Amino acid sequence: MNILNYKLDTTNELLTSRIGLITLAHTIRVLDLSKTIDQHFPALGGNCALKASTFINTLVLSQHKDGECLNDTVHIAKDKALRLVTNQKAPTPQTIGTWLRRLGKDNQGVKALQKVNKTLLNLQKEVYLTLCKPSYQMLKLEQRGET
Repeated sequence: MNILNYKLDTTNELLTSRIGLITLAHTIRVLDLSKTIDQHFPALGGNCALKASTFINTLVLSQHKDGECLNDTVHIAKDKALRLVTNQKAPTPQTIGTWLRRLGKDNQGVKALQKVNKTLLNLQKEVYLTLCKPSYQMLKLEQRGET
């Protein structure tokens, strides 16, 4: 029998079983997706302190963690390590439901998501043109013997 030659220590660091979500949350932050969402979604009105990006980000993270219903967002809210990365408070399932019903009127949510999607596609195109296209063009020139 082999005994491994290391010891485990206790820690007070925050741990999470949702490590894949941390990567997604970081990507959302790097792309400044919250700003894009808040620009295109209608203002909530009233005295609601939560922005549209808070709702969308919570739903996206929940779906990536196999969330099947609004109550599954509670797991996102309770994960302290994940909240450190997202740097936002997750809304309750009831609040999300109310927000979704408001967005359902006149297809406001669908229209806003289309605008966000268009912005992200333009960003993707920009990244492609900056990073990938010059390399591809050089490869084609090399294949033709023009370099």
